[in-house]
Amino acid sequence: MRIYIYYLEHRQRKLNQCRAKQHLNAKLTEYRSALILKFAVMDVTTLILILSYLLTGELIILIAAGLLIIIFTTYIPTKAKLINDLALSFTDRQILNDPDSEIK
Repeated sequence: MRIYIYYLEHRQRKLNQCRAKQHLNAKLTEYRSALILKFAVMDVTTLILILSYLLTGELIILIAAGLLIIIFTTYIPTKAKLINDLALSFTDRQILNDPDSEIK
């Protein structure tokens, strides 16, 4: 539980750092690292639950792992979530939506 609370605090701090950046590329790099941490925490938790099920045979642990996998699939990164999380400016959104732009 403490790890999850730490993760939530860390994620909010990372998002605030992302929003404070001036350049879109810097924002995206910080956001990517925040997403990697988020997915790593969920992945490790799921693996621990699966190993716990294999050791104990308790069905409730397997159900919890299954629910976590379902939740994990709802966190698929999309452009809309990125724009919302980073509170991108109109100019940044235009660059992001332009298929010919190169983000540097």
